[in-house]
Amino acid sequence: MTAVQTEVLLQTLISGILLGGLYALIGIGMTIIMGVMKIINLAHGELMMVAMYIAYVLFSTFHIDPIFRSSLRRPALFLLGVGLQKYLINRS
Repeated sequence: MTAVQTEVLLQTLISGILLGGLYALIGIGMTIIMGVMKIINLAHGELMMVAMYIAYVLFSTFHIDPIFRSSLRRPALFLLGVGLQKYLINRS
């Protein structure tokens, strides 16, 4: 096996492991929501895309590593979740 083939194999394995981890996190989140609230919440994908766009903007604008600086995204997504819960779900 040449060096290029080995590199492609390692990249493919790492990408597969990371994508599998992403699918596992989505599944765990949906399982927890279904187990606690007894409803199917399909907003996980949308909120995950918001997190990915935030990571993209932080990386492309400020050159901040998306994995290293996830601490910047967490408060923003927490506040977004609180706002969605307060103003869209529980309107009372």
